[in-house]
Amino acid sequence: MFQFGNLEGQIDWALSKIIGVEYYDRGNSIFGQIKSFPSKINLLGTLANQTTKNPAYKAAMSDLANELRAQNTFRNYLAHGRWAGGSIGHGEPAEKFKWQKNGIHPGTLKFFAFNVTVDTINENYEKIRALGSSTQHLVNLIVEERPAEPLPSDDTPPLRPPKEG
Repeated sequence: MFQFGNLEGQIDWALSKIIGVEYYDRGNSIFGQIKSFPSKINLLGTLANQTTKNPAYKAAMSDLANELRAQNTFRNYLAHGRWAGGSIGHGEPAEKFKWQKNGIHPGTLKFFAFNVTVDTINENYEKIRALGSSTQHLVNLIVEERPAEPLPSDDTPPLRPPKEG
């Protein structure tokens, strides 16, 4: 759970970087207001796709967003709901203990059982760490390729045409 909190901070950093604000100055305050992690993932994907024309970066961001969503689902299974129990085979080490959470899948409304072991948690911990680094690396690449925005000029047309007569 702690590593997931770090990942959320890295996503906030990436959002700050892509819109050009300092994370520790304003970015943390801005993106800390978005409480939904899926909303942050969607926003990051949208901003990245608007910022880059590179198809490889767009594909990488799509893959990254899908993995972020998968990790968010895993985190939600761990964090929310009641645990049904656990089991361990006779003579197996404690790392093989399986905790189980039963529920109804929100998309299909079918029963499911979510089983997790210490090994599964450790594997996902490493995936989450890697996702944070991958997110930062990809956003840096996208931002570095962005051309400088043109400065506003004095000959910008008025919002409304002047009235005649």
